[in-house]
Amino acid sequence: MNTTAKLTFLILLLFPAILLAADDTKERSSAVILINPNAELQGPPTWSNLNDNTPSTTVRSFEEALDLYRTAKKEYGAVAILAYPGVYRINEPLILSQNGLPLTVATVLKGNDIHISNTLEQVPPGEKVTISGGKPITNWREENGRWVADLPEVRENKWSFRQIWVDNPGQPSQLRNRASLPKEGFYRVAGCPEGVPSQVNYHKDCQSFEYADGDINPNWHNLDDVEVIVYHFWTDSHLPIQSIDTDKRIVTFKHKAGKTFTDDFSDDGARYVVENVFEALEKPGEWYLDKKAGKIYYIPMPGEIINETEILAPVANSLVRIEGDPRNGQFVENIHFKNIGFEHTNFELPVGNSNDPQGSSSVTAAIRMKGAKNCSFERCAIRNLGTTAFELGEGCTGNVFSDNAIADVAACAFRINGGGSGAPPVLRTKNNRIEYNEIARYGITYPSAVGILLQNTEGNRVAHNHVHHGWYTGVSIGWTWGYSRSISRDNVIEFNHIHDIVQVLLSE
Repeated sequence: MNTTAKLTFLILLLFPAILLAADDTKERSSAVILINPNAELQGPPTWSNLNDNTPSTTVRSFEEALDLYRTAKKEYGAVAILAYPGVYRINEPLILSQNGLPLTVATVLKGNDIHISNTLEQVPPGEKVTISGGKPITNWREENGRWVADLPEVRENKWSFRQIWVDNPGQPSQLRNRASLPKEGFYRVAGCPEGVPSQVNYHKDCQSFEYADGDINPNWHNLDDVEVIVYHFWTDSHLPIQSIDTDKRIVTFKHKAGKTFTDDFSDDGARYVVENVFEALEKPGEWYLDKKAGKIYYIPMPGEIINETEILAPVANSLVRIEGDPRNGQFVENIHFKNIGFEHTNFELPVGNSNDPQGSSSVTAAIRMKGAKNCSFERCAIRNLGTTAFELGEGCTGNVFSDNAIADVAACAFRINGGGSGAPPVLRTKNNRIEYNEIARYGITYPSAVGILLQNTEGNRVAHNHVHHGWYTGVSIGWTWGYSRSISRDNVIEFNHIHDIVQVLLSE
Protein backbone atom coordinates (compact mmCIF):
# COMPACT_ATOMS: atom_id res chain seq x y z
CA MET A 1 0.00 0.00 0.00
CA ASN A 2 1.54 3.34 -1.01
CA THR A 3 1.62 6.42 1.22
CA THR A 4 -1.45 8.03 -0.39
CA ALA A 5 -3.48 4.86 -0.01
CA LYS A 6 -2.39 4.48 3.62
CA LEU A 7 -3.31 8.09 4.33
CA THR A 8 -6.78 7.65 2.82
CA PHE A 9 -7.25 4.45 4.80
CA LEU A 10 -6.28 6.18 8.06
CA ILE A 11 -8.66 9.07 7.42
CA LEU A 12 -11.52 6.66 6.75
CA LEU A 13 -10.55 4.70 9.86
CA LEU A 14 -10.46 7.73 12.13
CA PHE A 15 -13.57 9.54 11.05
CA PRO A 16 -16.32 7.22 12.30
CA ALA A 17 -14.95 7.69 15.82
CA ILE A 18 -14.55 11.40 15.30
CA LEU A 19 -18.09 11.84 14.04
CA LEU A 20 -19.56 9.83 16.90
CA ALA A 21 -17.65 11.93 19.45
CA ALA A 22 -18.88 15.28 18.12
CA ASP A 23 -22.42 14.99 19.46
CA ASP A 24 -22.96 18.74 19.65
CA THR A 25 -21.72 19.36 16.09
CA LYS A 26 -23.88 16.89 14.13
CA GLU A 27 -25.04 19.59 11.76
CA ARG A 28 -21.46 20.51 10.82
CA SER A 29 -19.02 18.51 8.74
CA SER A 30 -15.68 17.23 9.95
CA ALA A 31 -12.35 18.11 8.40
CA VAL A 32 -8.75 17.05 7.90
CA ILE A 33 -5.73 19.31 8.21
CA LEU A 34 -2.60 17.81 6.66
CA ILE A 35 0.85 18.94 7.78
CA ASN A 36 3.45 18.59 5.03
CA PRO A 37 6.68 20.55 5.63
CA ASN A 38 7.64 20.11 1.97
CA ALA A 39 4.37 21.28 0.47
CA GLU A 40 4.53 24.02 -2.16
CA LEU A 41 1.88 26.44 -0.99
CA GLN A 42 0.91 29.88 -2.20
CA GLY A 43 -1.29 32.22 -0.25
CA PRO A 44 -3.52 31.27 2.68
CA PRO A 45 -4.69 27.65 3.13
CA THR A 46 -7.54 26.58 0.85
CA TRP A 47 -10.03 23.79 1.48
CA SER A 48 -10.80 21.00 -0.97
CA ASN A 49 -12.44 17.60 -0.67
CA LEU A 50 -10.78 14.23 -0.24
CA ASN A 51 -12.10 11.11 -1.95
CA ASP A 52 -14.92 10.79 0.57
CA ASN A 53 -15.85 14.48 0.27
CA THR A 54 -14.21 15.29 3.59
CA PRO A 55 -12.94 18.90 3.63
CA SER A 56 -9.14 18.99 3.67
CA THR A 57 -6.34 21.53 3.55
CA THR A 58 -2.55 21.47 3.85
CA VAL A 59 -0.14 23.52 5.97
CA ARG A 60 3.57 23.19 6.73
CA SER A 61 3.78 23.13 10.55
CA PHE A 62 1.96 22.13 13.71
CA GLU A 63 1.68 25.79 14.69
CA GLU A 64 -0.10 26.59 11.42
CA ALA A 65 -2.38 23.58 11.84
CA LEU A 66 -3.48 24.61 15.31
CA ASP A 67 -3.98 28.23 14.25
CA LEU A 68 -6.08 27.04 11.33
CA TYR A 69 -8.18 24.86 13.60
CA ARG A 70 -8.88 27.90 15.74
CA THR A 71 -10.17 29.94 12.80
CA ALA A 72 -12.11 27.04 11.25
CA LYS A 73 -13.86 25.89 14.42
CA LYS A 74 -17.10 27.71 13.62
CA GLU A 75 -17.51 25.87 10.33
CA TYR A 76 -16.18 22.41 11.11
CA GLY A 77 -16.76 20.05 14.03
CA ALA A 78 -14.29 17.30 14.76
CA VAL A 79 -10.90 17.69 13.13
CA ALA A 80 -8.07 15.27 12.34
CA ILE A 81 -4.62 16.84 12.10
CA LEU A 82 -2.39 14.39 10.24
CA ALA A 83 1.34 15.02 9.88
CA TYR A 84 3.60 13.61 7.22
CA PRO A 85 6.76 11.88 8.52
CA GLY A 86 9.54 14.25 9.51
CA VAL A 87 11.10 16.18 12.38
CA TYR A 88 9.19 19.30 13.39
CA ARG A 89 11.41 21.60 15.44
CA ILE A 90 9.82 24.10 17.81
CA ASN A 91 11.25 26.70 20.19
CA GLU A 92 8.03 27.23 22.13
CA PRO A 93 5.41 24.69 23.20
CA LEU A 94 2.28 24.01 21.20
CA ILE A 95 -0.61 25.41 23.26
CA LEU A 96 -4.11 23.99 23.20
CA SER A 97 -6.37 26.04 25.44
CA GLN A 98 -10.03 26.70 26.12
CA ASN A 99 -9.96 30.45 25.62
CA GLY A 100 -7.04 30.84 23.24
CA LEU A 101 -5.43 33.54 25.37
CA PRO A 102 -2.24 32.06 26.91
CA LEU A 103 -0.19 32.22 23.71
CA THR A 104 -1.05 32.01 20.05
CA VAL A 105 -2.45 28.69 18.99
CA ALA A 106 -5.65 26.72 19.37
CA THR A 107 -9.09 27.10 20.89
CA VAL A 108 -10.78 23.75 21.41
CA LEU A 109 -14.56 23.84 21.68
CA LYS A 110 -16.23 21.74 24.35
CA GLY A 111 -17.58 18.54 22.82
CA ASN A 112 -15.40 18.55 19.70
CA ASP A 113 -12.60 16.08 19.07
CA ILE A 114 -9.21 16.93 17.65
CA HIS A 115 -7.07 13.99 16.52
CA ILE A 116 -3.35 14.62 16.00
CA SER A 117 -1.61 11.69 14.36
CA ASN A 118 0.91 10.36 11.90
CA THR A 119 -0.34 10.09 8.33
CA LEU A 120 0.52 6.40 8.32
CA GLU A 121 -1.50 4.02 10.48
CA GLN A 122 1.38 1.55 10.72
CA VAL A 123 4.52 3.65 10.75
CA PRO A 124 7.39 1.94 8.88
CA PRO A 125 10.91 2.23 10.35
CA GLY A 126 12.34 5.66 9.69
CA GLU A 127 8.96 7.17 8.80
CA LYS A 128 8.16 8.96 12.02
CA VAL A 129 6.59 12.22 13.06
CA THR A 130 8.71 13.83 15.77
CA ILE A 131 8.10 17.10 17.57
CA SER A 132 11.52 18.21 18.80
CA GLY A 133 12.47 21.05 21.12
CA GLY A 134 16.10 20.65 20.13
CA LYS A 135 18.26 22.96 18.07
CA PRO A 136 21.17 21.68 15.95
CA ILE A 137 24.52 23.25 16.81
CA THR A 138 26.39 24.16 13.64
CA ASN A 139 29.62 25.78 12.49
CA TRP A 140 31.92 23.56 14.47
CA ARG A 141 35.67 23.98 14.14
CA GLU A 142 38.48 21.79 15.43
CA GLU A 143 40.87 22.97 18.13
CA ASN A 144 43.40 20.60 19.69
CA GLY A 145 41.33 17.50 18.99
CA ARG A 146 38.13 19.10 20.26
CA TRP A 147 35.21 20.52 18.36
CA VAL A 148 34.28 24.08 19.30
CA ALA A 149 31.23 26.16 18.32
CA ASP A 150 30.24 29.72 19.20
CA LEU A 151 26.85 30.27 20.86
CA PRO A 152 26.16 34.03 21.13
CA GLU A 153 22.79 33.39 22.82
CA VAL A 154 24.58 31.62 25.66
CA ARG A 155 27.06 34.47 26.06
CA GLU A 156 24.15 36.94 26.18
CA ASN A 157 22.39 34.87 28.90
CA LYS A 158 19.50 34.09 26.55
CA TRP A 159 20.12 30.35 26.46
CA SER A 160 21.55 27.72 28.75
CA PHE A 161 21.34 23.93 28.74
CA ARG A 162 22.70 20.89 30.55
CA GLN A 163 22.13 18.16 27.95
CA ILE A 164 23.23 17.54 24.39
CA TRP A 165 22.30 14.64 22.13
CA VAL A 166 24.14 13.32 19.11
CA ASP A 167 22.32 11.95 16.05
CA ASN A 168 24.37 9.56 13.96
CA PRO A 169 22.81 8.06 10.80
CA GLY A 170 20.73 4.99 11.52
CA GLN A 171 20.92 5.41 15.31
CA PRO A 172 18.60 7.05 17.85
CA SER A 173 19.73 10.24 19.57
CA GLN A 174 22.31 9.52 22.24
CA LEU A 175 22.91 11.61 25.35
CA ARG A 176 26.47 12.81 25.84
CA ASN A 177 28.03 13.42 29.26
CA ARG A 178 29.11 16.76 30.67
CA ALA A 179 32.78 16.88 31.63
CA SER A 180 32.82 15.84 35.30
CA LEU A 181 34.97 14.70 38.22
CA PRO A 182 35.91 12.24 39.52
CA LYS A 183 36.34 10.16 36.39
CA GLU A 184 35.13 7.08 38.25
CA GLY A 185 32.94 6.77 41.33
CA PHE A 186 32.30 9.68 43.69
CA TYR A 187 33.96 12.15 45.99
CA ARG A 188 32.98 12.10 49.67
CA VAL A 189 32.06 15.06 51.85
CA ALA A 190 34.91 15.27 54.36
CA GLY A 191 33.11 17.31 57.01
CA CYS A 192 29.85 19.09 57.78
CA PRO A 193 30.48 22.39 59.59
CA GLU A 194 26.72 23.04 59.82
CA GLY A 195 26.03 19.77 61.58
CA VAL A 196 25.29 16.07 61.11
CA PRO A 197 22.15 14.11 62.09
CA SER A 198 23.55 13.24 65.53
CA GLN A 199 23.80 17.00 66.25
CA VAL A 200 20.98 18.69 64.28
CA ASN A 201 17.73 17.79 62.55
CA TYR A 202 18.60 16.03 59.29
CA HIS A 203 16.25 18.45 57.51
CA LYS A 204 18.41 21.45 58.37
CA ASP A 205 19.15 23.64 55.34
CA CYS A 206 22.89 23.51 54.74
CA GLN A 207 24.99 25.63 52.41
CA SER A 208 28.59 24.45 52.83
CA PHE A 209 30.76 21.42 53.43
CA GLU A 210 34.40 20.47 53.87
CA TYR A 211 36.04 18.73 50.93
CA ALA A 212 39.04 16.42 50.88
CA ASP A 213 42.33 17.88 49.68
CA GLY A 214 42.39 18.13 45.88
CA ASP A 215 38.75 17.30 45.25
CA ILE A 216 37.65 20.90 44.53
CA ASN A 217 39.94 23.45 42.90
CA PRO A 218 39.32 27.20 43.17
CA ASN A 219 41.37 27.68 39.99
CA TRP A 220 38.97 25.81 37.74
CA HIS A 221 38.01 27.74 34.60
CA ASN A 222 34.77 29.72 35.10
CA LEU A 223 33.97 28.54 38.60
CA ASP A 224 30.46 30.01 38.14
CA ASP A 225 29.73 27.35 35.52
CA VAL A 226 30.65 24.44 37.80
CA GLU A 227 27.87 22.45 39.48
CA VAL A 228 28.28 20.23 42.53
CA ILE A 229 25.69 17.43 42.74
CA VAL A 230 25.30 15.84 46.19
CA TYR A 231 23.48 12.52 46.67
CA HIS A 232 22.05 12.45 50.17
CA PHE A 233 19.04 10.84 51.79
CA TRP A 234 16.45 10.50 48.98
CA THR A 235 17.31 13.69 47.11
CA ASP A 236 19.96 14.93 44.73
CA SER A 237 21.03 18.50 45.43
CA HIS A 238 22.35 20.58 42.51
CA LEU A 239 24.51 23.39 43.83
CA PRO A 240 26.42 26.20 42.07
CA ILE A 241 29.59 27.31 43.86
CA GLN A 242 29.67 30.71 45.57
CA SER A 243 33.09 30.66 47.24
CA ILE A 244 35.94 28.39 48.35
CA ASP A 245 37.99 28.73 51.54
CA THR A 246 41.23 26.97 50.62
CA ASP A 247 42.67 27.14 54.15
CA LYS A 248 39.75 25.29 55.74
CA ARG A 249 38.82 23.46 52.51
CA ILE A 250 35.22 24.71 52.80
CA VAL A 251 33.07 25.15 49.70
CA THR A 252 30.02 27.41 50.06
CA PHE A 253 27.17 27.36 47.58
CA LYS A 254 24.94 30.06 46.14
CA HIS A 255 21.90 28.55 47.83
CA LYS A 256 21.09 25.90 50.38
CA ALA A 257 20.31 22.22 50.19
CA GLY A 258 17.35 21.02 52.23
CA LYS A 259 19.19 18.37 54.26
CA THR A 260 22.53 17.78 55.95
CA PHE A 261 25.41 16.71 53.74
CA THR A 262 25.44 13.11 54.95
CA ASP A 263 24.54 9.94 53.11
CA ASP A 264 21.51 9.35 55.32
CA PHE A 265 20.84 9.39 59.07
CA SER A 266 24.42 8.39 59.85
CA ASP A 267 27.17 10.98 60.21
CA ASP A 268 29.04 9.71 57.14
CA GLY A 269 29.70 12.33 54.50
CA ALA A 270 27.56 12.16 51.37
CA ARG A 271 28.80 11.19 47.93
CA TYR A 272 29.03 13.91 45.30
CA VAL A 273 30.29 14.68 41.81
CA VAL A 274 31.34 17.93 40.13
CA GLU A 275 30.01 18.64 36.62
CA ASN A 276 30.76 21.05 33.79
CA VAL A 277 34.46 21.33 34.63
CA PHE A 278 36.58 22.46 31.69
CA GLU A 279 39.70 20.81 33.07
CA ALA A 280 37.85 17.47 33.16
CA LEU A 281 37.18 17.49 29.41
CA GLU A 282 39.27 14.47 28.45
CA LYS A 283 37.29 11.54 27.02
CA PRO A 284 35.45 11.06 23.71
CA GLY A 285 31.76 11.89 24.13
CA GLU A 286 32.35 14.53 26.82
CA TRP A 287 31.39 18.17 26.43
CA TYR A 288 31.67 21.48 28.27
CA LEU A 289 29.61 24.67 28.06
CA ASP A 290 31.51 27.91 28.64
CA LYS A 291 28.67 30.27 29.48
CA LYS A 292 30.82 33.35 29.92
CA ALA A 293 32.50 33.02 26.51
CA GLY A 294 29.47 31.52 24.77
CA LYS A 295 31.30 28.45 23.52
CA ILE A 296 30.63 24.72 23.57
CA TYR A 297 33.43 22.16 23.46
CA TYR A 298 32.97 18.53 22.45
CA ILE A 299 35.34 15.58 22.06
CA PRO A 300 33.97 13.44 19.23
CA MET A 301 33.42 9.73 19.43
CA PRO A 302 35.29 7.51 16.90
CA GLY A 303 33.69 7.79 13.47
CA GLU A 304 31.97 11.12 14.10
CA ILE A 305 32.71 13.68 11.39
CA ILE A 306 32.74 17.39 12.09
CA ASN A 307 29.75 19.30 10.64
CA GLU A 308 28.24 16.00 9.42
CA THR A 309 27.34 14.58 12.82
CA GLU A 310 24.20 16.33 14.09
CA ILE A 311 24.54 17.60 17.65
CA LEU A 312 21.40 18.95 19.31
CA ALA A 313 20.92 21.11 22.39
CA PRO A 314 17.45 21.67 23.88
CA VAL A 315 15.64 24.99 23.58
CA ALA A 316 11.95 24.44 24.42
CA ASN A 317 11.15 23.81 28.08
CA SER A 318 8.00 21.93 27.07
CA LEU A 319 6.55 20.64 23.82
CA VAL A 320 2.78 20.54 24.35
CA ARG A 321 0.63 22.36 26.89
CA ILE A 322 -3.05 21.52 27.19
CA GLU A 323 -4.40 24.37 29.30
CA GLY A 324 -7.86 24.68 30.72
CA ASP A 325 -9.02 26.87 33.60
CA PRO A 326 -10.74 24.44 35.95
CA ARG A 327 -11.26 27.01 38.68
CA ASN A 328 -13.58 28.87 36.32
CA GLY A 329 -15.16 25.76 34.86
CA GLN A 330 -13.30 25.89 31.55
CA PHE A 331 -11.85 22.58 30.36
CA VAL A 332 -10.03 21.39 27.28
CA GLU A 333 -11.52 18.12 26.10
CA ASN A 334 -11.02 15.32 23.60
CA ILE A 335 -7.48 15.98 22.36
CA HIS A 336 -6.04 12.73 21.01
CA PHE A 337 -2.38 12.26 20.05
CA LYS A 338 -1.38 9.05 18.28
CA ASN A 339 1.89 7.84 16.72
CA ILE A 340 3.74 11.07 17.50
CA GLY A 341 7.31 11.31 18.80
CA PHE A 342 8.33 13.92 21.37
CA GLU A 343 12.00 14.66 21.97
CA HIS A 344 14.44 17.18 23.44
CA THR A 345 13.35 19.54 26.20
CA ASN A 346 15.31 21.99 28.30
CA PHE A 347 15.17 22.65 32.02
CA GLU A 348 17.31 24.60 34.46
CA LEU A 349 16.47 24.63 38.15
CA PRO A 350 15.22 28.08 39.21
CA VAL A 351 17.61 30.19 41.25
CA GLY A 352 17.48 29.01 44.85
CA ASN A 353 16.06 25.57 44.00
CA SER A 354 18.56 22.75 44.55
CA ASN A 355 15.95 20.09 43.63
CA ASP A 356 14.89 19.57 47.24
CA PRO A 357 11.25 18.49 46.69
CA GLN A 358 10.87 14.73 47.01
CA GLY A 359 10.59 12.78 43.77
CA SER A 360 12.10 15.68 41.79
CA SER A 361 8.55 16.97 41.73
CA SER A 362 9.53 20.54 40.85
CA VAL A 363 11.04 19.56 37.50
CA THR A 364 8.71 20.65 34.71
CA ALA A 365 7.38 18.35 31.96
CA ALA A 366 7.52 18.04 28.19
CA ILE A 367 3.74 17.54 28.03
CA ARG A 368 1.86 19.60 30.60
CA MET A 369 -1.86 19.34 31.19
CA LYS A 370 -4.24 21.37 33.33
CA GLY A 371 -8.03 21.22 33.22
CA ALA A 372 -7.80 18.46 30.59
CA LYS A 373 -10.67 15.98 30.21
CA ASN A 374 -10.87 12.82 28.14
CA CYS A 375 -7.63 13.44 26.27
CA SER A 376 -5.30 10.66 25.19
CA PHE A 377 -1.77 9.82 24.11
CA GLU A 378 -1.53 6.48 22.32
CA ARG A 379 1.49 4.75 20.78
CA CYS A 380 3.65 7.84 21.15
CA ALA A 381 7.43 7.79 21.68
CA ILE A 382 8.62 10.22 24.35
CA ARG A 383 12.37 10.20 24.83
CA ASN A 384 15.57 12.21 25.27
CA LEU A 385 14.11 14.82 27.60
CA GLY A 386 15.76 17.24 29.99
CA THR A 387 12.50 17.23 31.94
CA THR A 388 9.73 14.94 33.14
CA ALA A 389 7.63 13.43 30.32
CA PHE A 390 3.98 13.98 31.40
CA GLU A 391 2.56 16.28 34.08
CA LEU A 392 -1.14 16.24 34.92
CA GLY A 393 -2.10 19.20 37.08
CA GLU A 394 -5.32 20.51 38.59
CA GLY A 395 -8.65 19.37 37.20
CA CYS A 396 -7.37 16.61 34.90
CA THR A 397 -9.90 13.77 34.64
CA GLY A 398 -10.58 10.82 32.37
CA ASN A 399 -7.32 11.04 30.41
CA VAL A 400 -5.72 7.91 28.94
CA PHE A 401 -2.04 7.14 28.28
CA SER A 402 -1.67 3.83 26.50
CA ASP A 403 1.02 1.88 24.64
CA ASN A 404 3.57 4.69 24.78
CA ALA A 405 7.34 4.21 24.88
CA ILE A 406 9.01 6.58 27.36
CA ALA A 407 12.78 6.45 27.72
CA ASP A 408 15.85 8.47 28.67
CA VAL A 409 14.09 11.21 30.59
CA ALA A 410 15.80 13.50 33.11
CA ALA A 411 13.16 13.12 35.81
CA CYS A 412 9.77 11.31 36.03
CA ALA A 413 7.79 9.61 33.29
CA PHE A 414 4.44 10.65 34.83
CA ARG A 415 3.64 13.10 37.61
CA ILE A 416 -0.04 13.48 38.54
CA ASN A 417 -1.07 16.09 41.10
CA GLY A 418 -4.25 18.06 41.72
CA GLY A 419 -5.97 20.00 44.45
CA GLY A 420 -5.56 18.63 47.96
CA SER A 421 -8.18 18.00 50.62
CA GLY A 422 -8.73 21.73 51.19
CA ALA A 423 -9.06 22.65 47.51
CA PRO A 424 -12.36 23.11 45.64
CA PRO A 425 -13.59 19.82 44.14
CA VAL A 426 -13.27 21.22 40.62
CA LEU A 427 -9.47 21.22 41.09
CA ARG A 428 -9.34 17.51 41.91
CA THR A 429 -7.40 15.33 39.48
CA LYS A 430 -8.82 11.82 39.16
CA ASN A 431 -9.85 8.81 37.10
CA ASN A 432 -6.92 8.86 34.69
CA ARG A 433 -5.45 5.68 33.19
CA ILE A 434 -1.79 4.83 32.60
CA GLU A 435 -1.72 1.46 30.86
CA TYR A 436 0.55 -0.73 28.73
CA ASN A 437 3.41 1.79 28.60
CA GLU A 438 7.11 1.01 28.67
CA ILE A 439 9.08 3.35 30.94
CA ALA A 440 12.85 2.94 30.77
CA ARG A 441 15.85 4.88 32.07
CA TYR A 442 14.14 7.64 33.97
CA GLY A 443 15.81 9.96 36.50
CA ILE A 444 18.99 10.16 34.45
CA THR A 445 19.67 13.78 35.51
CA TYR A 446 17.56 13.97 38.68
CA PRO A 447 17.86 10.46 40.16
CA SER A 448 15.37 11.09 42.97
CA ALA A 449 12.65 11.08 40.29
CA VAL A 450 9.91 8.44 40.25
CA GLY A 451 8.71 6.46 37.24
CA ILE A 452 5.02 7.15 37.98
CA LEU A 453 4.38 9.66 40.77
CA LEU A 454 0.82 10.05 42.06
CA GLN A 455 0.58 12.95 44.50
CA ASN A 456 -2.80 14.51 45.38
CA THR A 457 -4.97 12.42 43.08
CA GLU A 458 -7.61 9.71 43.25
CA GLY A 459 -9.28 6.95 41.29
CA ASN A 460 -6.45 6.41 38.81
CA ARG A 461 -5.52 3.08 37.26
CA VAL A 462 -1.85 2.23 36.67
CA ALA A 463 -1.76 -1.19 35.03
CA HIS A 464 0.26 -3.43 32.70
CA ASN A 465 3.20 -1.01 32.52
CA HIS A 466 6.81 -2.11 32.15
CA VAL A 467 8.91 0.14 34.41
CA HIS A 468 12.64 -0.46 34.58
CA HIS A 469 16.13 0.98 35.02
CA GLY A 470 15.25 4.00 37.10
CA TRP A 471 17.46 5.30 39.85
CA TYR A 472 14.70 5.44 42.43
CA THR A 473 11.08 4.35 42.94
CA GLY A 474 9.02 2.74 40.17
CA VAL A 475 5.56 3.85 41.36
CA SER A 476 4.90 6.17 44.31
CA ILE A 477 1.46 7.10 45.67
CA GLY A 478 0.36 9.77 48.13
CA TRP A 479 1.70 13.13 49.22
CA THR A 480 0.47 13.77 52.75
CA TRP A 481 2.69 13.03 55.74
CA GLY A 482 1.10 12.01 59.03
CA TYR A 483 -2.56 11.27 59.65
CA SER A 484 -4.26 14.35 58.22
CA ARG A 485 -6.88 13.89 55.53
CA SER A 486 -5.60 12.90 52.10
CA ILE A 487 -7.50 12.63 48.83
CA SER A 488 -5.01 10.03 47.55
CA ARG A 489 -7.44 7.14 47.52
CA ASP A 490 -9.00 4.52 45.23
CA ASN A 491 -5.89 4.35 43.05
CA VAL A 492 -5.47 0.91 41.49
CA ILE A 493 -1.92 -0.31 40.81
CA GLU A 494 -1.92 -3.75 39.21
CA PHE A 495 -0.12 -6.09 36.81
CA ASN A 496 2.93 -3.84 36.36
CA HIS A 497 6.37 -5.34 35.70
CA ILE A 498 8.86 -3.25 37.70
CA HIS A 499 12.54 -4.17 37.92
CA ASP A 500 16.09 -2.78 38.05
CA ILE A 501 15.14 0.26 40.10
CA VAL A 502 16.49 1.88 43.34
CA GLN A 503 20.05 1.42 42.13
CA VAL A 504 21.85 2.22 45.39
CA LEU A 505 22.59 5.83 44.53
CA LEU A 506 20.23 7.38 47.10
CA SER A 507 19.01 6.21 50.51
CA GLU A 508 16.34 3.51 50.33
